Amino acid sequence: MVSDYRIHVIDVRRFNDTGAFRTDVRHVFDFIRCSEDKHALYKLVEQDDYYKNMEGDAFDVVSHYANAAELLEVKDYYGKEGKIDMCKAIRDLMDDSRAEGRAEGMEEGADRINQLIILLSEQGRMDDIVRAAKDRKYQERLFREELGSR
Repeated sequence: MVSDYRIHVIDVRRFNDTGAFRTDVRHVFDFIRCSEDKHALYKLVEQDDYYKNMEGDAFDVVSHYANAAELLEVKDYYGKEGKIDMCKAIRDLMDDSRAEGRAEGMEEGADRINQLIILLSEQGRMDDIVRAAKDRKYQERLFREELGSR
């Protein structure tokens, strides 16, 4: 025999009245509801002080749900007395991501310039190398003309 229990199913993404919950569940549901909209999520985390001092278990749930291994990695670093500052963790991850993007962009730019220099030097065009180093518009024109055809 199996007991006949009622089961309440909630579609968290469509459940807007999370104020009915008085525990961490409310904040977990809000995070899940906003997790696919980065602007709404950022606004939620910035405006609700709970996320600045989030319970460790709730942090684990939202990190797993968001499939954000990076958040789980920073848990030990930001945790204090079982609480985690989700705002700081997200801000720092965004900063790290921007820094990595800038570094990759700089590396790609350097590779592109090196290609142009090698090509121009093979053609004996030393004056163009010097002019391109001094004149950004001329450099861009050479990129289009010389590297665009390759």
